[in-house]
Amino acid sequence: MRVGSYKCAKLESAIGRYAGIIIAVRDPKAVDEIRRLIDEKGLFDSVSIHELEQGEPKKQHFKRSVSDSVKFSVLMPVYNAETVYLSRAIKSVYSQSYANWELCIADDGSVDQRVKDYLYQIHDDRVKVRMMQKNGGISAATNAAAKMADGDYLLFMDQDDLLHPDALLKFYQEIRKSDADMLYSDMDKVDEYGVHSGVFYKPQWSPDLMTAQMYVGHLLGVKKELFAQAGGFRSACDGSQDYDLVLRVSMLARSIRHVEGALYSWRLLKTSTALCASAKPYTQTAALKAIQDYLDKKYGINAASVRETEWLHIYDIIYDLPRDAAVSVIVPIVSREELSSVQLRRLCGSCRQKKDELLLVGNLQDADILKGARWVPSAKTSWAGLCNDGVKASKGTVIVLLDPYIQMLTPDWAKRLAAGQPIHWARMAFTIPQTITKDRRSYESTKESIVLPAYPDAALDIVCGRGVCGGCFSV
Repeated sequence: MRVGSYKCAKLESAIGRYAGIIIAVRDPKAVDEIRRLIDEKGLFDSVSIHELEQGEPKKQHFKRSVSDSVKFSVLMPVYNAETVYLSRAIKSVYSQSYANWELCIADDGSVDQRVKDYLYQIHDDRVKVRMMQKNGGISAATNAAAKMADGDYLLFMDQDDLLHPDALLKFYQEIRKSDADMLYSDMDKVDEYGVHSGVFYKPQWSPDLMTAQMYVGHLLGVKKELFAQAGGFRSACDGSQDYDLVLRVSMLARSIRHVEGALYSWRLLKTSTALCASAKPYTQTAALKAIQDYLDKKYGINAASVRETEWLHIYDIIYDLPRDAAVSVIVPIVSREELSSVQLRRLCGSCRQKKDELLLVGNLQDADILKGARWVPSAKTSWAGLCNDGVKASKGTVIVLLDPYIQMLTPDWAKRLAAGQPIHWARMAFTIPQTITKDRRSYESTKESIVLPAYPDAALDIVCGRGVCGGCFSV
């Protein structure tokens, strides 16, 4: 819709009739009047305003609905929801450009009569509503919604959040390309006035990062048959039930795909973890249980354990070091200055296991060998060549290639690098070093938009890490 000299009566009629419209404004004086009408109609999330520069040509195209045999079942558990946000959430489903969907709502014993009255007045064949007699928790309610579903894919939506109009269409397009078993999108946050912020850009599927934090979030879609095979949601993990589900489904899925774009908006409310991560502290305990159950099932009892970090909702996985593991730390030495570095001297005292060895590889004559290290003479001058000669002379089962100026921040660094490597699908692991200035201050990146990895304790699987490891990795 283009607004210039439109009469307010026509504008009010249009806003009252349509959801999901875009208003392009050339006259800045009209903005205040439009916002007043939007506020009056309560359409914060279904109308967007764009001010146009003078003389800028602009055409608005209304998309035709797309439909196919792939059917999506949007599952929405409801409990004492604020009806204004519940209404907006449901409208965002109605506004989908992909038409083959159903909405399955399970009311988890709401005591607010306004919620019940609102749900009772919904009369649409695409919307299924079940009123549960007792409050069973979010997992029980979502499982009840899933029992009503007859779609090919189950999508999970909270009672006050929003779907992007093309969310289902984008999922459908990815499914047609990859036949994904599980897929997820980027997301942002939306406040009570419909203002969007904090876009959360996510990486492709990363199993190690998934055990460090629940980065998948919303929008999440799972094949219905896989959801059933995994056993659905578990009430024992309420608070982090979606985290638990993703971990269990990941062990069954053949293809897990990331769909680019913020297709889901998480509502910012005082009681929501979208606004404050500590708003629901029980989620931390539930997440720890979910992760430990996953580790026990995947790797075996006592093979790995999860622990909390200084960051809320960021977790650290400790893998058991195999008894026969021996670590060979190889440090290429190009100059005498490197040989006398403080970091290297500290390193010599950190390899405490009897099976571990520290190899200094270089072409220096009469080198002053540090105690606890073995000198490996080499005619090579390049870093790569020195590393190759060090590997040939090593005796360990795990090789760690290390720059002489790297400073280790934890005493168990060698064990941490070596312990997880034998049981992971990858055959190489590396750390991303933290850059520290001379006054011991670390460089920090901007966090206006979150791009993973955002936390130093979070593990991440990287397919190609050119230029990022820069100092320490093991094979």
